[in-house]
Amino acid sequence: MDYGTNIESYLGWRGDIPFSVSPFSEIDAIVLCKLAYYDLVALDEAKTEAGLSLAECTEEASGLIAPKGLSSEGRGFFEKAAATKRFGDVRVCRYVDTEPSLERTQFSAEEFHLPDGRIFVAFRGTDSTILGWKEDFELSFKETEAQRRARSYLAETLRHAEESGTHLLVGGHSKGANLAQYATAELAGKELSQIDAIYLLDGPGIAPELASGKPSRAWIAKTIRIIPSFSVFGRLFEPALAPFVVHSSGGGVFQHELLSWQLREGKLDLAAKPDPESDYCAEVFHEWMGNVSLKERQEFTDDVFNAIGRAGSKTSDIAASLNESLPLILEGIAGSRPGARKTAAKVPLRMFAGAVSDSLKEHVPIQWFLVDGLAHCIELLTGGILLIALHQIAIPMALSLALFAVVVVLAAELVFRLKAEGADLRKEQLRIGALIAASLIFVLTIVKPEALYIYASLFFGIILGLGSWSYAKKARSGKERGTSPIFNGFCAIALALSAAFVLVAPYSTFAAYATSLGYLLLICAIATFLDWRHEASAASGL
Repeated sequence: MDYGTNIESYLGWRGDIPFSVSPFSEIDAIVLCKLAYYDLVALDEAKTEAGLSLAECTEEASGLIAPKGLSSEGRGFFEKAAATKRFGDVRVCRYVDTEPSLERTQFSAEEFHLPDGRIFVAFRGTDSTILGWKEDFELSFKETEAQRRARSYLAETLRHAEESGTHLLVGGHSKGANLAQYATAELAGKELSQIDAIYLLDGPGIAPELASGKPSRAWIAKTIRIIPSFSVFGRLFEPALAPFVVHSSGGGVFQHELLSWQLREGKLDLAAKPDPESDYCAEVFHEWMGNVSLKERQEFTDDVFNAIGRAGSKTSDIAASLNESLPLILEGIAGSRPGARKTAAKVPLRMFAGAVSDSLKEHVPIQWFLVDGLAHCIELLTGGILLIALHQIAIPMALSLALFAVVVVLAAELVFRLKAEGADLRKEQLRIGALIAASLIFVLTIVKPEALYIYASLFFGIILGLGSWSYAKKARSGKERGTSPIFNGFCAIALALSAAFVLVAPYSTFAAYATSLGYLLLICAIATFLDWRHEASAASGL
């Protein structure tokens, strides 16, 4: 696909045409929602009822007006829009931008007064502050302060508009779309009739547990929902409203950026449907939400952001804080409810091997081996026998086969996707990089056998360490399953010692080590079988 025609180039070939000649369209709504990200806090007149035109904003500002979103993309976009005949006279009024550290919420809104007499109320999406991101999480279990302020802000605009007979347009991108939906969803009668259109641009909807009911037909008739072909945020708590799907020049989650959305022949360049990965992410999210209650969503959110606080971050920037607190966050996720943890673990596999995993779904025996307790017992039994039989070559051989399987799966997935997308290499850069890296590592293990033993030691050390942690959790719970806590404790210690030894074991000891580990896996297989039998008996009531 030929990329390059976006809302920035739109300013060039449509900017000299006023709204009186070419009426307001959804592309203009996208432009205004992008402009809502720009920081006008230093322009006091923009906060008044009279406001400033975009052209006046650039004259009053010292230097470029900077965006406050997650991305620094779009520097100079405000000035380009202000310099056009189409947008230069649009007035910014009632600009509001909270200071998160003082007001404990991240909220920004403004009115764009259009030359045709209408008012476009724009709500800003998430910025890079920690509080802004926490409110995004809080959308899943409670009414947020930003939502309350959005409803109040729109109510005030509606009151003024009713007095003057003015009609409104309402919109937002990302969290701003959620605020636009929240502020308008319960409007009816005269208030809703004052609104000509509502634009929801790739933003999460309202959690069904928090919604007052289904959207009205009148609201749906006025609402235009737009998402990129790979949408994540716009698929969360989706309203009962089919979206327009637009092609994007971005890859993966970077399609969320409005500047990446593509135009063709003066209109949005629409796709027939979302990418399969977007559908899968939506499916995983819905499954995840089905596994956790409102209370558990709140506890998870508190755990994540408490972890950021415990990291002692000196900055309010979410990216910098994540760098400091990621280990603590991962620890919190690892300890979350098993159903939610299991669902979240599906995402990386799908992102890199979506088409292949789809085909595997159709084979019930493969699924059985991935999830069934008895299947896990068979896996341990097979591993133990192979270790005992193959001695020294067992561990390196296992890693070689695993690396080869990874290369094959990544290559097959890439071929499937390129075939489906018309060889769009630009959108597959991440997968191509992963395939090259995996292939190089595999080749290195063939060319340099000593490297294979190093990788194998590290790989098995990690696997055994995770196994030890699992048995330790079972032992600490103190519950009698098929095996006793004492037995589980023994397995935890034995696997931990094995993990530590394999990381430093010299090559000459691998044969004896593999044999010993094989017998240990056979013991673990017996324990797994006893646990499985206990759970099967309990489930059947025996």
